[in-house]
Amino acid sequence: RRAEATPNAVFLEDETGVRLTFAQYRDRAEAVAAGLLAAGVPPGSVLTWQLPTTVDTAVLMAALGRLSVLQNPVIPILRSAEVRSIAGSVGTGTFLTLPEWRGFDHGGLARDLSDEFGLRALVLERLPVGDPATLPPPPAPDGSIRWILSTSGSTAAPKNAKHTDPSAMAGMNAFVHYLRPEPDDVLPIAFPIAHIGGISMMSAALTVGFRMLLLHTFDPVESPRLMAARGATILGSALPFFVAYLGAQKAHGPERLFPRLRVCVNGGAPKPATLHEELKRELGGIGVVGSWGLTELPIATRGGLDDGDEDLAATEGRAAPGVEIRVVSLDGGECGPGEEGELRLKGPQMFAGYTDEAMNADAWDEQGWFRTGDLGVVSPTGHVTITGRV
Repeated sequence: RRAEATPNAVFLEDETGVRLTFAQYRDRAEAVAAGLLAAGVPPGSVLTWQLPTTVDTAVLMAALGRLSVLQNPVIPILRSAEVRSIAGSVGTGTFLTLPEWRGFDHGGLARDLSDEFGLRALVLERLPVGDPATLPPPPAPDGSIRWILSTSGSTAAPKNAKHTDPSAMAGMNAFVHYLRPEPDDVLPIAFPIAHIGGISMMSAALTVGFRMLLLHTFDPVESPRLMAARGATILGSALPFFVAYLGAQKAHGPERLFPRLRVCVNGGAPKPATLHEELKRELGGIGVVGSWGLTELPIATRGGLDDGDEDLAATEGRAAPGVEIRVVSLDGGECGPGEEGELRLKGPQMFAGYTDEAMNADAWDEQGWFRTGDLGVVSPTGHVTITGRV
C-alpha cells in the first residue's frame, strides 16, 4: 500500500549514497525473494541471518516475508557461542551471512554451523535476484509465526521469542501515536536492524512514509555529521549516541548542527535525569522522549510530544495504544498509582511464547499478564518510571 501511495518517495538510504524509493523497495524485495527461492530457500523454512544494518538487510527482511520464511535475525556483534546457541535452538535450516564484516570471519562461522548442525550456509556478498513471476502467491495474514527474535540476555542466556508479523509490527504503535511522525521526517538508524526495534521503525516508516538513514557502524565523530548532512529530524537511541551528538554539536560551534531536529528518542536503557534538558538546550527540538519495552512486547510505553518537561525527563512515557499495564507487589497484591511493583503487560505486540516450551510456564501469570521482571511505578497520569529488576 505504501509503494502504491508514494512510489517515488525515498524510503531507505545509507552512508554510501545508495537509495531506494518505496516502489523500488517493493520491487527489489520481490526480486530477492525469487532469487532466494531459486537458491534453494523453500517457503515455510527457518532462516537465521546475521547481517549489519544496510539497505540490503532491510530488503532481505521483506523478501523473506514474501516467501513465508520464518526468519531469525541475529545482531552482527554476536560470536560463536551465542550464535551456536541460537541457531541450534530455533531449528535453523539456512544460515545467511556475509563472508566478513569488521574483521570477523562470518563465513567461517557459517561453515562451522553447517558442519555442526547440518544446516545450509549461504555466505553472500550480494543478495541473489530472480524473476518475481516464479514466486508462489503472497502469504495470507493468518497470524503464523514469522519471526524468532533473541532477547538481550541481560539476566541469563538469550531467550528466543516467537512473533507474528502483526505482533512484531505493533511495536511501532507508540512511536506513531505519541510522536506523530510525518512524511518529511528523516530517522537515522545506527543500532542493529536485527533488533526488534528495527522491525518497529521500518513498520512506522512504511505506515507514515518517512525516510530512514541506515548506518552499518556508528562512529561518534563522523556519524553525527552524516546524520546532520542528510537532514535528520529524529535522533536516537541511547546514551552513547546522545553523548556523541552533543560532542558533535560542541565541535560544530554555536550554529545548530541539526537544524531540522524535532525530538530525540531513547530506548533500551535508562536515561540520566539531566539528559532531557541538556539535549533540548544544546541540540534543539523538544528534548528526549523515553520508552520501555522488551523483545517479548516491544515499546510498551513511550513519551510523547504532548508531555511536559518533568515527565519527559523522569519517565518512560505512557502505555502504547492497546497496551495494558498491571503493577503487582512482590507478595502478589495489586499496587495503586505511585506504588512500586513488578510491571506486567498485555497488548497487541505480545509475543507468542519462547521456542523453549519449558520457559513458557512461568512467563505469564494466571490472568494472562506477561511477567516482565521489571520493577516500576505508574503515576496517576499513567506515566511509567522503571526502578529496577525483580
